Amino acid sequence: MKRVDGRLPVGCVLGLCLVSLSHGAGLDRLRKESDAIVVGSVKTRIEGPGRVTFALAVIRVLQGSVPGPSVNVVHDWAGLLQGPDRVINQSLTGLWFLKKRTDATWDVIDSRPSMYRTILGLFLPASDTPPTPSGTNADLTVRLLEEVTLAFRSGSGLDPEVLVGALDGVQSEAIAAVAPSLLATGDPGSQSAAVAGMLDNQMPDSVSQLVRFWPAIRTVPEKRFVLSALRDNWRDTTPGAVKRLASIAASDSELRLAAAAALAAIHTKETLPLLGSLLYDNDPQAQLHGLYGISAFANGCPVKTRERVVTMEYLVCTQPSAYKTAATAGSLVFRPGTPDQQLEQVLFWRKWWEAKPDLH
Repeated sequence: MKRVDGRLPVGCVLGLCLVSLSHGAGLDRLRKESDAIVVGSVKTRIEGPGRVTFALAVIRVLQGSVPGPSVNVVHDWAGLLQGPDRVINQSLTGLWFLKKRTDATWDVIDSRPSMYRTILGLFLPASDTPPTPSGTNADLTVRLLEEVTLAFRSGSGLDPEVLVGALDGVQSEAIAAVAPSLLATGDPGSQSAAVAGMLDNQMPDSVSQLVRFWPAIRTVPEKRFVLSALRDNWRDTTPGAVKRLASIAASDSELRLAAAAALAAIHTKETLPLLGSLLYDNDPQAQLHGLYGISAFANGCPVKTRERVVTMEYLVCTQPSAYKTAATAGSLVFRPGTPDQQLEQVLFWRKWWEAKPDLH
């Protein structure tokens, strides 16, 4: 998806940008597809354009069982390394998601798509030393996250996008178990992953943590995952959270559009002061968020979630609204129009807004 000056294309302004994370596979999906999950190390591999083979020394088993202290891995791929098969001596330790091929051999699931077709795409970072468990009955996903986050806390030069991918689709209980340690690392990339995961899961203190860590997060490329989570997934209608997000959206230029999109999707009464101000904004994208949010509120439209965008239910505006009229129903703004059409809508909704001081 092309970006211009760091902004999303206009086509993504009112409809959610349904973009899958390509930098890492979610741990919940990986665990469901695996016959065994281990932390293990590889010292030597035979790599060619058609497959890679190696003996994986098992350090600890986290799911399933393996036949001994090592397993023989055969993985077919369209490898980036061309030419004849060659022996490569390179020591690698990580978290491996295994599928049984035969009684004697195993395959490994690609867990890092951004490194697809290379050995680095076949495992997630992990340490030789096991993490301190969060509890004796910790869910397996929590334990897997603890393995990955320990590597980020103890290592250096690790790609935070891998951590963002590992957190993708993970439930809030697992995020809650590892977020404190990630936020405490002092690394803005790891903090970005934690805050993005919290926003994705609607965790109660996610906006507070966003406010706290944004000055550091805004300095790294991984801030885009935080902005995406806020724009596309955060839909907490709690008045306190809405008001706090509105206050920082009004003062921070980088957070402004993502926060405006989230507040427009929510369009509760508490969002209206910010959305109303956007009707007078010089930025067409910000103005569109104001138009959608105000018109959705007036017409009794439901909160716009990712699921409702897919089914188009966010346009089924049947909730009770004291402000809905034939004129407002005919002026619901749910997609960009021509400049003349937008100007007409802006003038209509400005007049409507100015006549409703009780909502300001």
